[in-house]
This record gives sequence, C-alpha cells and structure tokens, in this order.
Amino acid sequence: MTAPHKSHFQICNSIDGATRFHHPATTPTYPSIANSHPTWVRFTALSPVPVEPQEKKKTPKGRAYKRVLYTRRFVNVTMTGGKRKMNPNPGQ
Repeated sequence: MTAPHKSHFQICNSIDGATRFHHPATTPTYPSIANSHPTWVRFTALSPVPVEPQEKKKTPKGRAYKRVLYTRRFVNVTMTGGKRKMNPNPGQ
C-alpha cells in the first residue's frame, strides 16, 4: 500500500519511531471535556451532597408477596380502556 498524499494527511511520529498518517477528520484530539461543551462546565465543579438513605418498610417474602401481587393486579385494578394495565411506563 502506498503512503497517502501529505497535503491531506497529518504525519504522526509515534514513540517507537514508526511514521503513521492520520486523516484530519479522524486525527485523535483530546480536549478537556469542560472546555469542549459549556454544559459540562457546571458538572465538573460540583460534587453531589451526601444524603442519608431513608429507612424503608420491609418487603414481604414468599406467600405474603404473592398476596400483595394479587391485590395489586386484581383487587385494586383500574381498568383503562377495558384492559388491565401491564406495563406501568409504556413509553420508556
């Protein structure tokens, strides 16, 4: 394979001494994320405030969990369009 024309490609000399050619569109550049996009500037300076986890009620196990599922699906059901709602978040 012949070497590409030098006017369209940038010459990169690597550490091992081999000459490599890179197209300008694919030349690896590594800018700082904060400098490349203005929305990242806010997130680089902020750190999240530590929050204590809330205490939650113990989830039932075994037979008791099956009972919760039954009441959720068949007793407290709200029929939308005459059908049982299977997916709580259908658009996501």
